[in-house]
Amino acid sequence: MSNASNIIASDLCQACNLCCTGVLFQTVRLHPGDQPHTLNSLGLRLKKKQGRHLIQQPCPAHQDGCCSIYLDRPSRCRLFECDLLKKVEAGGLPAEDALEMIHDTVSKVRDIHQLLSKLGNKKTSQPLFPRCDSTLADTGSTAEEQTQKKNLREKAVALQQQLNAHFHQPNP
Repeated sequence: MSNASNIIASDLCQACNLCCTGVLFQTVRLHPGDQPHTLNSLGLRLKKKQGRHLIQQPCPAHQDGCCSIYLDRPSRCRLFECDLLKKVEAGGLPAEDALEMIHDTVSKVRDIHQLLSKLGNKKTSQPLFPRCDSTLADTGSTAEEQTQKKNLREKAVALQQQLNAHFHQPNP
């Protein structure tokens, strides 16, 4: 990757952060060679599933829009590039258009977080879509809450479609 490509990638990634915030992924699998004990000591929430270590999302090392353990981050985090970034790097999408898509997507995420908060779900340490699912599954609601839940469902579906179309890859 050229120096100009690194600058574009850095700008887009810093504007986005969806891979760190529990929006794109609920967990991130560690690669062989990553040191679970060291990552745990750096503040990452790890769990073990089927013999593999996973980082719980949202990543606690993601602070103020940056990775607080950037130089020590896991291999998967070093290697991950979303589909949007790949399109920009391949020359198939202007960086300005990608940045506009990122801002639109981040705005949708912000709207969903606000709705979740209004509906009483303030569990920001959980990934976004499981938070939506648990809020939508809660039955005892007023007519106003039902309207807000319908709005939440519509916004979550629209966000998922946008993520699938422009950002997603298989879980790192």
